[in-house]
Amino acid sequence: MASPFIELEVGKRVVKLTNPDKVLFPKARKTKRDLAEYYLAVGEGIVRAFHEGVLPPTTNRRTPTRSATSTMFRTRRGTCRSPSRSRTRWA
Repeated sequence: MASPFIELEVGKRVVKLTNPDKVLFPKARKTKRDLAEYYLAVGEGIVRAFHEGVLPPTTNRRTPTRSATSTMFRTRRGTCRSPSRSRTRWA
């Protein structure tokens, strides 16, 4: 049996969201559909704030060798294609 889904219009695209009634946050009783609707509501403003530099840079913790001793933190400001604004630091 196919899982239930809904289609959401995101910009010029139609996105299929499977299992929209799946509870992701039980204490708050929030579903996958609630999370998608939240992202649709704030998405444009968040993206604009990242590009304008209003929000702090995102930080990714990476372990390329899958070892806790060689952890790398990568900080990105703005778009991820801008090497002059990217910084990598080994921990």
